[in-house]
Amino acid sequence: MPTRRPKLTFRSAKRNVRVDSRPRDVQLRGRRGVALKLRNTAVKVSEGSLPTGHPTGGGVGTAGLGSSTPVPASQVLLEVQDLPPGYGKKEVLHGISLQLAKGEVASLLGHNGAGKSTTMRTIVGGVRNTTGHILFEGQDIGRRSVAERLRLGIAYVEPRGILPGLTVKDNLALAQNVLSRRQSGASTQDALDLFPDLRPRLRHRAGALSGGQRQMLALAMAIIGSPSLLMLDEPLLGLAPRLAQGLLKVIRNILDDLSASMLLVEQNVKAALELSERTYILRAGELSPPMSSDQVLREGDFWSII
Repeated sequence: MPTRRPKLTFRSAKRNVRVDSRPRDVQLRGRRGVALKLRNTAVKVSEGSLPTGHPTGGGVGTAGLGSSTPVPASQVLLEVQDLPPGYGKKEVLHGISLQLAKGEVASLLGHNGAGKSTTMRTIVGGVRNTTGHILFEGQDIGRRSVAERLRLGIAYVEPRGILPGLTVKDNLALAQNVLSRRQSGASTQDALDLFPDLRPRLRHRAGALSGGQRQMLALAMAIIGSPSLLMLDEPLLGLAPRLAQGLLKVIRNILDDLSASMLLVEQNVKAALELSERTYILRAGELSPPMSSDQVLREGDFWSII
């Protein structure tokens, strides 16, 4: 008679999610070097797609949704002030400002080309910022290099955030080396325990992986640094719905056990709203005031406000 899989309850700041799984304990090290136990599902990677189609054009706007409660100054992890950057002479962002609290999950939503990825790349240092300010844990990091920002605890995960010409093993080793100056962090083995489907592919070129496997590798590389701020740029891109749900549960567990904050860009608007506490809407480089994600969810027609 087959053994029944136990039911696990994954912690969530918004709700408890129950899922059938075979639990395994993974050891991660928090920012103070404290061993953390993470119970997770074995994430299997497969190709597929999530329904991301949506109507274009205007909508009802955000006037009726109101704003969320401001972040107390003592709880601010990230503060962005008046970002104007772009590419070359083209200005993509028009003086946007936002705040992210310690332990908070916020979503950044908008149509393609609105400036969402540019915002994240500016925060991590990939796009030059000349006049605005980026404060991380009270420090102005505007003049710091990408590597320095990574070591401070900022991680940016994007679909192209791997080196396709290197093997999976070399990509993980590179992440370990770049983040080696951090006082604490998870090991390569910890990352592989979270994403076991990568283990038999360690000697494969990263460029030969499927889209879903590349997402897993990019996230595994970020976890190695035990970041205090995790910025995810469309993490569900290319994942089948069942795998996407499993990945969301693993992401929530990582955030809870590392006490990390997250800024999320995702075309699956419903998934982004369910995971986040607050939501920003970016339209043509201009940012809305923060809104309660629960309140946006209750509106039902998510795309009408974007």
